[in-house]
Amino acid sequence: MKTALIIALCLCQWVAICQTTTSTNVGVSLPSIALLDIENNGSINLEITAPTEAGSPMINNSSNNSAWLNFTSAVGVSASRNVSVQVTSGIASGYQIVLQPQSYSGGGAGQLGSRIPTINLSSMSQKVIDNIGGAFTGNGLGNGYNLKYSLAITNYANLRKENTTFIITYTLTDN
Repeated sequence: MKTALIIALCLCQWVAICQTTTSTNVGVSLPSIALLDIENNGSINLEITAPTEAGSPMINNSSNNSAWLNFTSAVGVSASRNVSVQVTSGIASGYQIVLQPQSYSGGGAGQLGSRIPTINLSSMSQKVIDNIGGAFTGNGLGNGYNLKYSLAITNYANLRKENTTFIITYTLTDN
């Protein structure tokens, strides 16, 4: 038994003497990333329906939630981004397009930001998602922020029979 203990002690000393350690530097480079996409499965169409009885108001129950806002973002330390929205083409007469981004949903991760619940779209840029950090929403329908569009009649006197196409522009920028 004494011999085994002496051999074990000698082996432990030999292992400790034969062990060496070294190190190396590993550099990691991550560029700033700002990618933005709108996913939808067709055109977004909204319409005001004519009433069936004279003297009744126009029926405004049109909405569309087929679009999803997807993004990927890598920012600097203590930095954040936002997504803004504005109408860049088309003029509404007597009505307004209302945007209601829904809460985040999907298979992404990171600092996904916070939504502004309701935005009356105009030619002025307005934040729709704020405080985005390093994050990705997931790609495609069902990932990111579901965008619900609807109409609000603002002035019956200005309503005219028309078919208007609007271009709504989303921009991902640094705060």
